[in-house]
Amino acid sequence: MEKNRMDSNLTNVPEDNYEERIKHNVKGCSRTKNIHWYVGIFIASVLLYTIVIAVEGAYPFGKRCFLTDDAYVQYNTMLRTLIEYVHSGDKSAILWNRGMGIDMYLTALYYLMSPFNIIALLMGEKHVELALIFIIVLKGSLVTVTGLYYFRNTTVFANEDRNSKAGGWVSFCCALAWGFCGYLVAYGQNIIWLDAIILMPLIALAVEKVNMGESYIRYILLLTLVFIFNFYYAFYVCMFIVVYYILLDRRTFGELLRNGLKLAGLSVAAVMLAGIVLVPAALSIIKAGDTTLNSSDTLDMWGDFGHYIVSFFPFKEVTNGYLYNNNNYCGTIVVLLLFVFVLSSSVSLKDKLKYAAVVLMFMLAANFLPLNYVFHGFVVPHGTGNRFAIILTFVMLMIAYRILTDIESVKTYAVAGAGIAGGVVFALSFTDENMLQVFYCYVGFLLVMAVSLIVMVLLSRKSIKKTTALAIIMVLWVAEICCNMVVTMKDKANEGDMIDNIHLSEWNAQYQMLNTDGKSRKTALLNDNYVQNSDVNWYSSMINGYYVNAFETMGMAHFDNVECVYDGATPLTAMMYNVRYVLTNSKNTNGGYHSIYSGEIYSVYEADELADWGFMTGEGIKTWNADGNVAENQSKFLECGFDDELADLNSENLQNSLQLSQLMELIPWGDISYDVAHGLGMLQRYMAPEGRFINRGLTQIFNFGDFKETGIGEYIYSGNSTQYHACVQLRFTADRDMDLYVYSADNRDQAVTTYIDGEESSSVMYTSSGQLAYGGHVKKGQKVKVSVIGGASVGESAIKEIQLYSFNTELFEKAKSSITDETLISDGFSGNTFKGHVTAKKDGVLYLAFPYSDGYTIYVDGRKAEKILLGKGNMGVELSGGEHEIKLEYHTPGFAFGIIVSCAGLVFLVLICMHGRTKRKAAVK
Repeated sequence: MEKNRMDSNLTNVPEDNYEERIKHNVKGCSRTKNIHWYVGIFIASVLLYTIVIAVEGAYPFGKRCFLTDDAYVQYNTMLRTLIEYVHSGDKSAILWNRGMGIDMYLTALYYLMSPFNIIALLMGEKHVELALIFIIVLKGSLVTVTGLYYFRNTTVFANEDRNSKAGGWVSFCCALAWGFCGYLVAYGQNIIWLDAIILMPLIALAVEKVNMGESYIRYILLLTLVFIFNFYYAFYVCMFIVVYYILLDRRTFGELLRNGLKLAGLSVAAVMLAGIVLVPAALSIIKAGDTTLNSSDTLDMWGDFGHYIVSFFPFKEVTNGYLYNNNNYCGTIVVLLLFVFVLSSSVSLKDKLKYAAVVLMFMLAANFLPLNYVFHGFVVPHGTGNRFAIILTFVMLMIAYRILTDIESVKTYAVAGAGIAGGVVFALSFTDENMLQVFYCYVGFLLVMAVSLIVMVLLSRKSIKKTTALAIIMVLWVAEICCNMVVTMKDKANEGDMIDNIHLSEWNAQYQMLNTDGKSRKTALLNDNYVQNSDVNWYSSMINGYYVNAFETMGMAHFDNVECVYDGATPLTAMMYNVRYVLTNSKNTNGGYHSIYSGEIYSVYEADELADWGFMTGEGIKTWNADGNVAENQSKFLECGFDDELADLNSENLQNSLQLSQLMELIPWGDISYDVAHGLGMLQRYMAPEGRFINRGLTQIFNFGDFKETGIGEYIYSGNSTQYHACVQLRFTADRDMDLYVYSADNRDQAVTTYIDGEESSSVMYTSSGQLAYGGHVKKGQKVKVSVIGGASVGESAIKEIQLYSFNTELFEKAKSSITDETLISDGFSGNTFKGHVTAKKDGVLYLAFPYSDGYTIYVDGRKAEKILLGKGNMGVELSGGEHEIKLEYHTPGFAFGIIVSCAGLVFLVLICMHGRTKRKAAVK
């Protein structure tokens, strides 16, 4: 018995015996031995995914959609873009017909570096959805394969019995639990993360080798691949490396420091090798747009304790879209073995303290805002919270593996203590009163725990054999994992019709018929953001931050700092961004457009008038900083860019000079008339002398949510219904004719609908973080209702802002001729270059219909000119009067320097190889 007993404290083993046991451990787990284990777990994983897809009637077994979350919204778009890019033969860094000009290299760095994407390239654009499903299943199945390789080859646990048949099944179950844990069930469709998760177990083995003074090159290359495949998730892999290294055994503290410095140096070598990826990516992240999704006013300092506990239970509902998302399931037996580990006499105190510290640290980080912020890289993530939780799952499975491979040494008192602790955990899970799970979640946990406790007690009393006990526990564990997968994954498939919604067959042909002849842009937006059919829209974590800021400050639709959508235009922004056609299932949400086709599924709108690829403005535009609200920013753009023209207009009618100076004005929330409110300055301050809000003329109605007013049109709210979204309705009677615009911002999803005299005037079908929405032309005396929906769920707080504006159409019509008089005419796009020509009547600034970027270089008449940042994200260049040839050239910022860093990293790698070779020769001699 002593021979098979687990010896976790290797620092007490004599030098020669320590080395022999490690060598024996590695020898007993050769890479080619028992390959049937790897084939078996891969096939089992593929079958489990296939069963889930078939049961749900998802494509290709039905018309439901297995693709959800980012796989549904982002990744199919990115793969389509990649296929188009490869087949076009165009190898320029920028795609001009996406996102008003997107950096293809930066997009690829984040989304498209996985070697598995070759599947989509081979299957083609018509089968992107099916290719995505293949990629998800293949990657998910390989997670279990590399997990199995880890548990069969790790040297952390010097236990001979783990190489037996029973030990093989323990490894199999641990790997299966790793591949189908709650984290991967919830987040597995973030396929760009899966490459790194596949490599994590291999990196853990490489860290062990480095700790033993071996295989430096293997560690460098594996970490380099992680940086290349997805540099973002590499942050969590690096965190994992630090944690894993801390858990390894060393003989002395000095050895800990020496090997730690060695590991850090090798990591630097990997960073340098990946410089061609990391340098451009870092520069892009530094210039990311401003985030507004999460606010300290709406984020709780602590997560829900009961909800966190139940996240370890089977059949717990998959959650996403919230900071304190918790999907920690990896088996009931794992929770029980965690307590056994703490109480077991076969585990050294040092190991208990190390593992307990790591587990408690990650549990605290998942529920404590400041630590959560640090563990996410000093940001508050949106959509998917607790992204670091995969590390906790791995450590817990390490603990489970360690106990199971030496289960016969577990004492009865340790099992009894674990049972008591498990009972306490079960009781505490009911403290989450607002989010109680289905009954079989709790029953399943209790039954599996009870059976496992009985089996371990019988084993500790020698009433059953070890193989029998393991067989019962393993069968129970595998059955629980499979059932959990089938039950919880049903919530991942959605009702989207693969053929209609993703193939876009209902409207794609119409969109392709909208011909712009390269003179303007067009865009489509139906249900979700199909950015592959838009010259403007773009959804990417690598989106140009200036582009986001430009849209945000001008009231165009955006989702936090990762997406821009051409929706919510005014006649001014229609000219600024040169978009002629809008195909959408939203209704009349863009000002400056008229309908040219209206159908049941979608409508097509055409701009009333455009201003080509840019237009001349006055020198004053350089003082426009766009730091006000959206109405002030649009008004100031006209005022700063066309101050001379506006002065001429004002001189025609001095009595209207104040009115003519404002392109957009706030509508007062009160029963005071427009003229009186304007004279009192109440368009800027909706405050009564006593400081109370004036709401007498405008009625607010709140539905399906708890709202707290923090100002005029400003709220902190939360949903109180699981069936309907929280909603604010504003009702008023117009006291004058106006072109109404509604601005609504929310740090959760939202939508806006406007009614005039009971008839729907406009409706925004896309849920954005903030935008204007054209409400329609309202006549004096008409009754207006504005309905604004917020996306905060039950128990979740969010911030909402609503403002009403009128657009001074008369002023704009008089100023419009000045905008269209001197425009930039396109001479065509070629590779990284746009060329055009313009005739300026006088010195001024040429505003360009391209968002600012550090990657652009502007040439005027063949000479390099200094580009100007206009506002927060628009771009211009100074011109003298006369005719000019304009060339706009793009190169990925940091790409050249990244190549230099990678070359230096390659030299560093060669030096490490040479040093290792010299060291080996010296050892032989």
